[in-house]
Amino acid sequence: MTDLTEFKPLSWGLLIATNKRPDILRTCIELALAQTRAPCEIIVIDTSPDWETHASAIKALIEPDSGIRMVYRTCDIGSTAVQRNTAVSEARADIVFLIDDDSLMYPTCASEIMKIYEADTKEQIGGVQAALSDAPPHLMESRGPQKQDNRQEAIKSRWFWVGRIKYFIWRKVFLMHQEEVFIPYEGKFPDLPIPVEVQGMSVWPERLFHGCRMTFRRESILREPFENLLRSYSPGEDLDASYRISRTQSLVTAEKALLNHYNIATGRIDRYKTTVLSNMNQALLVTKHGNALAKRRFRPLLRRKLLAEFLKDILQKRLTLPQARGILSAIRQSRQIPNMPPGELEAWYPVCQQRILET
Repeated sequence: MTDLTEFKPLSWGLLIATNKRPDILRTCIELALAQTRAPCEIIVIDTSPDWETHASAIKALIEPDSGIRMVYRTCDIGSTAVQRNTAVSEARADIVFLIDDDSLMYPTCASEIMKIYEADTKEQIGGVQAALSDAPPHLMESRGPQKQDNRQEAIKSRWFWVGRIKYFIWRKVFLMHQEEVFIPYEGKFPDLPIPVEVQGMSVWPERLFHGCRMTFRRESILREPFENLLRSYSPGEDLDASYRISRTQSLVTAEKALLNHYNIATGRIDRYKTTVLSNMNQALLVTKHGNALAKRRFRPLLRRKLLAEFLKDILQKRLTLPQARGILSAIRQSRQIPNMPPGELEAWYPVCQQRILET
C-alpha cells in the first residue's frame, strides 16, 4: 500500500515597497485582492511623508472577515532594498510576492505561480517570476492575451538571418539584456536543472529576476536578503538577490502567470542619477561578493557600457547624453571602492549615494 504524504497548500503574501505613489499602489492591491487564489497577508512598507494617510485608505480595502493579515508601516531609510527586507522580516507566508507597486497582476497570476511552488515538493525552486503582458488586465478583454517577453521574441526572430543580426546588436552592442550587464560573482552563472515535477507546467529557466515580477520562497530570501546598503529605488538589487539564490535553488518564469508592469514614473529619479547609481551599486556588490575573476571583469564592462549608453543617448536624441555621462561619473567614483576596508565602505557608501541623489 502506497504511503501518500498529505498535501499541504502553501500560503502567499504580497509585500510592497512604495513611496509617494498612493494611486497606483491602490490599484496594485485591488488586483491582488481580486486574485482567484487570495493572499494570506499584505505588507506595505511606505516611506512617504504622509504614509499614515495612505495606510488608512489601503486598510479600508480589506474586508474585516477576509482573514487577510494587513501590515502597513514605514521605515527610517528610503531604500527599496531596505523596505523589502523589512517586509520579509514581517512576513509569515510561505511564498512572498515582491512585485513593484505599479505591477498589475492578472486574476490567475498568483494561482499559476503557487501551482509551481506546490508541485516542487523538494523545494528545489527558490523563485518563480511572472510573465510580462504588454497591457494592464482591464484592457485585455478587448485585445486578447498578448505577452511581452523580449527574450522569447528574440528567440523567434533568430530563425531569420536579419533577426539574428538585430539580436546580436541588441544584446552585445547595446547590452539590452540583463545577463550582459551582470557579472556573476563566481565567474559564471549556475545552471541548476528545472525539477522533474514542474517540467510540464509551462515554465522556463532563468538566471536573474526582474524586480517588478519576482516571487521567492520566504526562507530563500531570508537566507539571501537584498543589499541593505543600497538607497533610493536600489537599481540592481533584484539581479543581486536573485543571482545569490540561484546558486543553490533554481529560478523559473511561469508562462501562464501574467502581470503588467505599468511603469509609473512618479517618484523615480532621472536617467543620469539612475545610471550612476546602477553602476556604483554594481561596483559595491562585486566588491562584496565577487571572486577575483568577477572583480577583474568590472572595469572592462564599464567601458563597454560607455559605448552602449552613448549610442542609446544619440539614437534617442538625448543631446545632454545623460546615460553616457552617468557611466563616466561611475567610472571615476567607483575606483576607490575595491580598496576600501569593509567597515569604511559600509559607512561611506550610503553617504556617497545621498550625494549623487542630491546633485
